Formats: sequence, structure tokens, C-alpha cells
Amino acid sequence: MLKCYYINLEGGCSYEQSLVLYKKLSAERRAKVDKLKNAEVRAKQIISGAFLEYCLRLETGILEGELPFQYNEHGKPYLKNSNIHFNMSHSGEYAVLAVGDSRVGIDVERLRKNRLSVARRCFCPEEYADIMSAGDKLLQELRFLEYWTMKEAYVKYIGAGLSIPLNSFCIVRRDDAANEESYTVTTDNTPVSMESNTQDNCIIYVSEFAKGYRMALCTETDVGAEALRNPIEVDILRMIG
Repeated sequence: MLKCYYINLEGGCSYEQSLVLYKKLSAERRAKVDKLKNAEVRAKQIISGAFLEYCLRLETGILEGELPFQYNEHGKPYLKNSNIHFNMSHSGEYAVLAVGDSRVGIDVERLRKNRLSVARRCFCPEEYADIMSAGDKLLQELRFLEYWTMKEAYVKYIGAGLSIPLNSFCIVRRDDAANEESYTVTTDNTPVSMESNTQDNCIIYVSEFAKGYRMALCTETDVGAEALRNPIEVDILRMIG
């Protein structure tokens, strides 16, 4: 099982609706929201938190009480005593969530210009060369965005956070890929999974999510492309339900 969900964080949530969503949050997440001073950031955190908990309740059947969140040593959340794996990302207008029965990592990013210097400093030489061969500057920046989301999805998949340098592994297209959206990871010293203590054999998928956005999904299954191309939309009214 593998599903991708998404929500528009700027889709029009009234103050009254945000109060309802706030009350639906776990005590832990409400405490984090209470510390935020910026009203816009606070509103997005309420919506994204409610979105996460709503989707997890759908998948786990835990309809009442606190979701049993725990965290690994790098801060990646998981559910105690559950075979459900999840990962969330947000950028700009959107939050996205991957939920499956095996490890997942997901990342969504909005296009920001003039980032090519980041690729030169932080990516593998082969990745940087591929980016620079993409065509005009806009195409290069979009190609950079694809690599960035794929790298972030992989780092989140193995649960190691920022402890792994982005140039310590390379994203490469799979030789047996049925389409150009399917990639894997190669390195002379493959990072060891922080969760299972085994080397990873993952598949990374990337696609255009919305205009100016790219989304990448890292998983162990061959159904990632379908899940990525057909994310399930969640709206405010559905969560309030």
C-alpha cells in the first residue's frame, strides 16, 4: 500500500475553521503551534498538522485519542507499534504526505531562481553536469529542482536528516526504468539506513506537481510512480467533517 495526499495551505481557511482544526490537533502539536508568533506561519502549521493527523487516522483507523507519535534520533516521526510509515513535506502553497506499509520519503519544492550555485557546491559532478546540459536557464533551474527534491526525499526516506551531505550520494536514472521518472541512488559508500541498519535499495520518482513545483517520492516499491501522479486531495471541509 502506498498513497500520496496533498492539501492547499492557502485554499481559504476561515478563522472559525482554523479554531476547529486546532482543537483536533494532538496536545503535542497544539503546544508547538502555541509557540509560534507569526500569524501566517501559525495558520499553515495548524492546517498542515490537521492534514497529517487526518490522513493518518484514515489509514490507521485510530479515530479517538492521541496518535502515538515517536521520533528517531534525527527527529523523523513514526507511529509506535504500527506498520504504517509516513513522511510529510510542505513548500509554498502545498503540503504533501506519503503513507505506506514500507519506508517512504517525500519532498515538494517550489521553484526559486538563481539556485544553480547550490548544485555546483552541494551536488555530485554528474548531477551538476546533467543540470547544466538541460538547455536554457529556466530548464536548468527546473532540472535542479528535480534533483533537489529527489535528494531530499532520499534523505528523509533513510531517516538521517541533515547528517548526510547531499554530495555523498548520486541520483541516477534506473537502467531498467520504464519511464524517465524513475531513479535510484549510487555511491562508493552507500549510506546505511538509520532505521534498519541495512543498505538501501530504493526507487525514487519525480514529477511536476503543480506549475512551478516538483515532487519526489522515495520508496521500496514499484507503485511509486502511480501514487505520485495521482495524489489524493484533502480540503478543509473534509478535515472538519
